[in-house]
Amino acid sequence: FEADVFHNFGSLRMIHEELLRNLHARQEEQHPTMGPISDLIYDAALKWGDAYQEYASNLPKALFAIDEEKKINPKFVAF
Repeated sequence: FEADVFHNFGSLRMIHEELLRNLHARQEEQHPTMGPISDLIYDAALKWGDAYQEYASNLPKALFAIDEEKKINPKFVAF
């Protein structure tokens, strides 16, 4: 179930954590003000492409798994 629903969550998380680290580094470099960050967003977006295509292509399978789990697991529904 977890693999069907969360599929490539780890990859997505790593990409976003890298962006966050880069944003923090930029903030520290330019403190107390912060200049443009479009280069950081652009670099991250290039990495998002494959990961989000994989995520989106798995979405129907994830939604189906969630619907099936709701049918058999009242605790999941309550959650």
